[in-house]
Amino acid sequence: MKTKLISGLGVTLLGVILAATFLRVHYIGYGSDADLVWNSNQAYILIDIGRFGWRLNYLQYLVALTKGWFHVAAPPDDRNCYGTLLRVTKEEVQSYDLGGQCLTNAVGVGEDVYATETGVLLKWTGNRFERTSSNELEAVKSNKPPISPDFDNYRGWSKRHDILTRLDDEIKFGLELDGQQLMLNVSRTSANREISVSLVRPHQTPERIWHLEQQSRKVSAAEYERIFGKR
Repeated sequence: MKTKLISGLGVTLLGVILAATFLRVHYIGYGSDADLVWNSNQAYILIDIGRFGWRLNYLQYLVALTKGWFHVAAPPDDRNCYGTLLRVTKEEVQSYDLGGQCLTNAVGVGEDVYATETGVLLKWTGNRFERTSSNELEAVKSNKPPISPDFDNYRGWSKRHDILTRLDDEIKFGLELDGQQLMLNVSRTSANREISVSLVRPHQTPERIWHLEQQSRKVSAAEYERIFGKR
C-alpha cells in the first residue's frame, strides 16, 4: 500500500512538473513616448508605442512573479512597435494610424513635418509618412533646428520632445494656433499604468484625445500570436 501511494504521488508530481514546463501563459505590456511640434496654425503629436510580450511556462511565471515582488522586471521575449499621429488645429483633432511605422525625432521645416525611422528621413504627406527625395533631405539638413531638443519659434516651428516620459505626473504645454490659446495636458496615473493626452480649449471642458493603458495584462495565446506571430 505504501509503495503504491509513493508511486502515485511520484506520478502526480511528474505530471505537475510536466504541466508547469509545457503549459504557458502570455502577457503583453506597453510603453510609449511622443514628440510635439507646432507652428502658428497646427500642431503634430507623433506617438511611438512599443509592445512587449512574455511567453512563460508556469515555472518561469513563478520566477517572474518573485522578481516582480523585488521590482526586477523580466526581459520580454518579443517586442514590436506601432505609431499614431495626432494633428491638432484650432477647430479639430485628426488621428492617423501609422501601422508598424516606429518614428522618432519629429521636426517641422517650412510647411512640412518630417520624422525618422531607423535613420531614414520620412515626410508627412497628409495621411502617411513617405521617404523623402534627395532634394528634400538636403533642404531639411540645411534648415535643421537647434541642437537643443526643445525650442521655440525656430523658423516658425516649436518643439517639445519626449512629452510622455517626463517625470511629472501631469505636465502642460501651451499652444497658440491661429490666435487661439490651447493647452495640452499629459497625465499619468499612479505606477505609470495609464497615460493620457487631453486638449483644453478656451471656455470648454478638457477633451481626451489619446490614452494608453500601459499595465501588462494576461492575454490568450491566439491574441498574443496575432500581435507577435507564431514561433
